[in-house]
Amino acid sequence: DLTSFIIALEVALDRINNNCTILPCYHLSHSKIFDPQCSDNPAVLGFVEQVCNNSESKESDILAILGGCSVSVQPVASLAHYWNLVQIAIEASSPRLSNTREYPLFLRAVPPDDNITPGIVGIMNYYGWEHIAIISQEEDLFTFTRDALSEDLKRNNLQVIHSVSFPTNQNPQGV
Repeated sequence: DLTSFIIALEVALDRINNNCTILPCYHLSHSKIFDPQCSDNPAVLGFVEQVCNNSESKESDILAILGGCSVSVQPVASLAHYWNLVQIAIEASSPRLSNTREYPLFLRAVPPDDNITPGIVGIMNYYGWEHIAIISQEEDLFTFTRDALSEDLKRNNLQVIHSVSFPTNQNPQGV
């Protein structure tokens, strides 16, 4: 639901624009808000449409792109730097987005998901657990984290007894 995001964005823009000590000589606004529903193809199409429409207009320049989930942010982040556009994501947690060579102008408000692996290792050590099974979805976002967790567990002499993943379109109960 974009309603709360739009309200927060408009309040922030109003406060910035009405305080001449923050960005003097600038007026920030937002253009069309596009919600790709956490899907990659609509995100790329929306990005291209926005960039093409902006290049035909002399009204304003795009300074940044705001994004949501990793699935929709990742393909746009791989393109945005070619237009020298910063992309700021509020919930994209894919560890892959930490690659600054591939995503040089990408910023996020949350840490990558692979930051949880030391906590899982710590919990296992605290309780004396030595074995773990991992269930994940076969999506880049989750497989990257699963692999990082498996490596951390191995480095700490903890054993992954079973690792299974299921396709994005499959019900995990059948796994």
